[in-house]
Amino acid sequence: MYKYILSIFFSFITLNLFAQSDESVMPYSIIINGALNLAGLSHNDIMFESKANPGFSGGALFRTNGDLYLLAGVQYVSVNPTLTSKNTYATEKVSMQYFQIPVMAGYHIYKTDDLKKCIHAQLGGSFSTLLDVSENSLGIEQDNLKKTGFTVKAGVGADLWIFVADINYNLLLTHVYEEAGYNNKAKLMNWEFSLGVKINLWTKEHKDDVD
Repeated sequence: MYKYILSIFFSFITLNLFAQSDESVMPYSIIINGALNLAGLSHNDIMFESKANPGFSGGALFRTNGDLYLLAGVQYVSVNPTLTSKNTYATEKVSMQYFQIPVMAGYHIYKTDDLKKCIHAQLGGSFSTLLDVSENSLGIEQDNLKKTGFTVKAGVGADLWIFVADINYNLLLTHVYEEAGYNNKAKLMNWEFSLGVKINLWTKEHKDDVD
């Protein structure tokens, strides 16, 4: 699945490279970012009550040029919800680490003439692989959780010179935890606040034609 998604994305990039560039639109760029998240489980979990706790993530993203753009990359994500068993009332913070490949489409709603400031909105998803689960007394182990999943992502943000700030809402569509004999369909959801540094690439220099 990862290879299929990435092949589509890089095919789009290849086509864009041969297309005529326009110096009035945002250039190609690489964004190195870090983020804080507030993550918890959805309330339809019959085994655990959940409380959101801060977590973190970091990664690198590639953004195509143009006012309408594609965004993709790799991220390491750590979420830390506090879970309370509805049977024993035991409470503990359970950390889960994921490797994610986000793929999103976005649009620059507003930009300045010098392209140093803009406001954008974006929508898409990320494909995730579970890497690890912290030791806990609630009986939640890595083998009890889904190994792969798909998350819907939506957000808004801004470019400010070399900095990129974003607020995203993430909802894991795949069930996080399913125990035999229970109708447990908990899903992971979180708010993500990220700040990154942008490196512009392949910027076309303006040259007037001289007859």
